[in-house]
Amino acid sequence: MNPTRCRCALFYQTNGFLDAKVEQQIEDNYKGKEGDLFIPFCGAGREADTRGVASIEGNHAFKEDQLLGVVASTSGSRILIST
Repeated sequence: MNPTRCRCALFYQTNGFLDAKVEQQIEDNYKGKEGDLFIPFCGAGREADTRGVASIEGNHAFKEDQLLGVVASTSGSRILIST
């Protein structure tokens, strides 16, 4: 996989499309201009993956409201991956 295709796939995956496939097609002589290339990338093609149930277990040091105020993930939220 070429570097641009890898970056495009990584973009989709980090934004919740965990099994995104990135396809590319190369159009030679784009718009009738000899030697011009057009390389579109297509990915995702469906809704983003989401979390099922988010819960906090085993916490004895903080009130649950304190933790939920700083947790970015909630039930049903889109899965985002930090790289």
